[in-house]
Amino acid sequence: MKEGVKLDRRDEFKNEHAQQGRLLFTKLVLRFSQLERNKLYHDEKCRMFVRFSELDEGRSRILVKVFKTAKACEEAVKKHNYRLKKALKHTEGNE
Repeated sequence: MKEGVKLDRRDEFKNEHAQQGRLLFTKLVLRFSQLERNKLYHDEKCRMFVRFSELDEGRSRILVKVFKTAKACEEAVKKHNYRLKKALKHTEGNE
């Protein structure tokens, strides 16, 4: 991502379940030092993704937004998924 570019694709993916990033302990990650893994862990916790699958070690995931803090990301993911659930209930009720 280019420096200074603010990525925010929440509207684009408002109809999909979101997840907060997390560090997967893949063979590649296990080669990193503990210090590098700690940084990656923090970076991942600040990212919101959709279409995440552990089966492909996260390769299919789509980055939606990067937050300044892990707490801000966690709250945004909860809010996003709450709105999605509410919208789905409303849609089901109109069928």
